[in-house]
Amino acid sequence: MAIDFTLERSERVGTVIDVGGIHDGGVFPQQEALVRRAVDDVLESPNDQPQLTATETHHHCLLEQQFDGARIAAGETIPCRDCGDHLHEGRPISARACRYSDEPVYTIAAIYCADCAPTDLTETAPGRVDVLLEADLGLAMAGQTHWTILVDPTVVATA
Repeated sequence: MAIDFTLERSERVGTVIDVGGIHDGGVFPQQEALVRRAVDDVLESPNDQPQLTATETHHHCLLEQQFDGARIAAGETIPCRDCGDHLHEGRPISARACRYSDEPVYTIAAIYCADCAPTDLTETAPGRVDVLLEADLGLAMAGQTHWTILVDPTVVATA
């Protein structure tokens, strides 16, 4: 007996699975196991890293939107937290942001140059959500005032 199913992948919202053509719209246990195995095979990451669920992917997209254009500091440069190198517009950076459970928004806690960038979040605290981002630095201006901002942030890790 063949099972007809369709898998569609969308990078922004995750994976949508449409299982059709199964007896009266229901799924027999053997067929469900076959579908799950086929889905798992399709969704398996090429580098053996776990894939994000649709909810996690949506959460990451919302975080990235929240941080896009986020004001980091006054002025045209900002120092790397580890080496002190002065980072300016156009430089790729990593940023660590955090939010305590009683705070409504995230705070940019640290900026790192590409050489000093952490690969994961090891410094976490109870009651705090941490986000590691990769982005470029941008420059915003209003009259005579300049400040650095995040441009095109991508969530690397959350904890």
